[in-house]
Amino acid sequence: MRKISVRLAVAVVLLIAGCVTGPAAKVRVSESPVSEPRWQPLFKGVDYFEYHERAPHPLAVHAVRIDLAAPGIAFLVTPSNGDTPLDTDGLKTSTFLEKYGCQVAINASYFDPVEQAEGAPKNIIGLSMSRGEVYSKYEARDELPAMSLLISKESRAWFASPPPDTSGAYNAVQGSIQLIGDGKILAGTYNPAREMTRHPLTAIGLDGNGRFMYWLVIDGRQPGYSEGVNTLEMADWLKWLGAHDAALFDGGGSTTLVVEDSHGRSKVMNRPIHDGVPGTERVNGNHLGLYAQPLD
Repeated sequence: MRKISVRLAVAVVLLIAGCVTGPAAKVRVSESPVSEPRWQPLFKGVDYFEYHERAPHPLAVHAVRIDLAAPGIAFLVTPSNGDTPLDTDGLKTSTFLEKYGCQVAINASYFDPVEQAEGAPKNIIGLSMSRGEVYSKYEARDELPAMSLLISKESRAWFASPPPDTSGAYNAVQGSIQLIGDGKILAGTYNPAREMTRHPLTAIGLDGNGRFMYWLVIDGRQPGYSEGVNTLEMADWLKWLGAHDAALFDGGGSTTLVVEDSHGRSKVMNRPIHDGVPGTERVNGNHLGLYAQPLD
């Protein structure tokens, strides 16, 4: 466990003084969270958590917890664009959600080129599988052990080390480094100098029983609002949320979380920052969508 930071000391003082009213997600006492995430139901089996911190490092955190055993839970990776060049046609995450009728959506794989015209062809970097069709094969990225998330037709989910075996998978997306493996934080061990810089990040985790999936996006590059996190901090957040295994996916200006509102339209839950402009949603090449039933 890392040395007690000024942040921890301040948080503990506030807690003792009775001034902590929100979830102190990064506060650790005897390696246990001071509080637990306050999940808000969105759909059947789908809950949402939001946390904002102003000092000493501004941070905006958004998470979704998915009960894979809940009725109606299903997933969709951006489908292939068929005979059109490259692999997919780029869409904003909000457009993807509305086009395919999902209830929640998140950005997924790395891709190129980055441009803002929706419908332009995109090359997906690494494994991508949508509804049983593998239209982009696994490839190593930056000489790192890129992990892949595989999901069966029955919504069973697991991570696969490279090269991934897609047997039994119905949807799959390739990410980047493994943040947590078998309950152990691995982030910060691959390329420490690079991993310790703060950015907007997107990651996905699974609990130890394969029951819950966690989507986590943390905004960054926005002084005064959210500075972002490094991979070690991202892993801390995921483990605190309940993840036993987790991997990093495309981040930076691609980081986006979208939810269907009560009128069936998309609502961007975080504050994306495409091209350095806060609140600007990027046209991404690949997404992971979630179908869920409405609450009673």
